[in-house]
Amino acid sequence: MAIYHINKGIGWASSGVEYAQKYRSDIFIQAGMEQHFVFTDYLGTNLIHFTSLLGLRREEVIGIYSYMAGQENHVSSYPIHSFEQQLQGDFSLKEEEGAVLYEMVQENVAYRVWTIEQKYVDRVDYLVNGKLVAADHYSDRLTNTEYYQNGQLVSRTFFSETGEVTLQQFYQNKAITLTRWKNQVLIGRNAFFQAFFKQLSWSKSDVVLIDRNLNVADAVLPQLQGAKVGVIIHAEHYNLNYSEANWVLWNNHYEYVFTNAAIIDWFITATEAQAKKLAEHFQMMHQDTTKIHAIPVGCMDGIMISDIKKNRCKLMTASRLATEKHIDILIQAVALVKERFPLVTLDIFGEGGCKGELEKLIKELQAENFIKLKGHHSMGDKYAQYGAYLSASYSEGFGLTLLEAVNFGLPIVGFDVPYGNPTFINSGVNGFLVKKGADVENVASMAEAIQKLLAPSFDFRKATTYAHEKAAGYTIKEVGDLWKRLFGFPQKEGKV
Repeated sequence: MAIYHINKGIGWASSGVEYAQKYRSDIFIQAGMEQHFVFTDYLGTNLIHFTSLLGLRREEVIGIYSYMAGQENHVSSYPIHSFEQQLQGDFSLKEEEGAVLYEMVQENVAYRVWTIEQKYVDRVDYLVNGKLVAADHYSDRLTNTEYYQNGQLVSRTFFSETGEVTLQQFYQNKAITLTRWKNQVLIGRNAFFQAFFKQLSWSKSDVVLIDRNLNVADAVLPQLQGAKVGVIIHAEHYNLNYSEANWVLWNNHYEYVFTNAAIIDWFITATEAQAKKLAEHFQMMHQDTTKIHAIPVGCMDGIMISDIKKNRCKLMTASRLATEKHIDILIQAVALVKERFPLVTLDIFGEGGCKGELEKLIKELQAENFIKLKGHHSMGDKYAQYGAYLSASYSEGFGLTLLEAVNFGLPIVGFDVPYGNPTFINSGVNGFLVKKGADVENVASMAEAIQKLLAPSFDFRKATTYAHEKAAGYTIKEVGDLWKRLFGFPQKEGKV
């Protein structure tokens, strides 16, 4: 039996989907299960660099492009001086953020070299008269070359371990139009993906877990060859505003698999609450509700002890810096709380596209001294340094950071929205659930809840006790037993 986790991409600021895969990996490693992590997105940076940062084992990672090109998984180790030795003629150097620009003397040619750890080549952009015409990508060697016309990607050529051309792809508007591979011509994205999944040669003993469905599941399902398939529900599965009393508008990320539910063996939610809601919707849409199972996406290896009361005014959150996480609400709320509790601070862990906007907001509020963007970190024992955790997301399928926070005994403040916050917050006991309204109202409501948390009357000992009791239900063993039951493994007497 082998388990295949199907995802799209991964990056510097991994989402909850990737961290859920990491937790699942730890469970399956302990159970001695063979597993593979499949990524279908083309990544400009070496895939193995990102998966190594997440902690996935290199031999378990499969990138669709490297696999089809006959490449092995190599760490990024192509030195900059090896690139410089290829240059013909004199050049000047100009340092840029994350890159080095090599400008050739007396020519209209320049090379922008993007690096990893400031010493290994990741990508080399070829510029003619300031315009991008090609880009080489490296691991410990050249892996593929991209070609551009008028700034638009038109093709990619991939090389084998020995440098032969083994895969060529052509694009229009960033979409795959044609692939040349092993004397075959594959038209479009789906044909290429199906050719890849067919190569994996699944059998009846294998399990396929699809973490991202959109534009992936339609290529997976025809190639199962009897393998069991489960769909992981990571987000809200439907659109509330456009659903009716007797009809559900599915989230477009799940519409294809829900429509083809007869082919799916399991639909796996992260919480019992979402499993119940999905079952109601399946019944309404005449689908089989017995396929729905609730298995947490996260697990803990042991309860952690923190001095919560000592750090009570030190607040934290950990999240992608994305619009839907509403970090701006936390910043504004803590700025209000500062007026009453002058010792309060907020540290924000994570990276993302909204970083610049959040930096600007912090500056506008003159909050630089007590609200900090900490960037991407391995969280490890970071939670132990804080007194409470804040969440401003309007929707969390589970909330891995919420589980991590309760495991350290931290009280939590978050909005009363499905499904993560109500799972981990017993309002008034280990934090507060905040009624969600308009954004302006939410700032004031969040600030009021934080002040309740910081008030002398809040019982931190009671909060920590409840949090640890909650976390005890999410051990590797407890969650692992749920997976074993799903897969039909025999259970030892007296255990789940």
